Amino acid sequence: MARNAKPNRQMNKLLNESLPYTIVAIHNHPYSSVPSLNDIATAVKRKYKYGIVVCHNGNIFKYKVNSEYNIVNTEIYLEKLNNIIYNRNYKDDYEKLFNECISKLREAGVELEMI
Repeated sequence: MARNAKPNRQMNKLLNESLPYTIVAIHNHPYSSVPSLNDIATAVKRKYKYGIVVCHNGNIFKYKVNSEYNIVNTEIYLEKLNNIIYNRNYKDDYEKLFNECISKLREAGVELEMI
């Protein structure tokens, strides 16, 4: 279930008055998922320097988006990455599959890292 937080008046003022690529957006994902396609689109639209997602399971994701990112491939590899992280059924292949997704996201215009 997707949930969106609407910026309040002070946040809108900050967003409107800030220079492009100076804002770092930080929010949480209660279901401990990777950044969503909506997070990526918002980062591009609002010209964030980068975004951070803090998850309830302790994972922290940092992402930066090229304004010309590939939406379809981004959605595919975010979903695949979510499955890899959530299921952990891949045991021996986890690191390899994780890194492949990160590489494919980079090719799609999204720099993502788990810190």
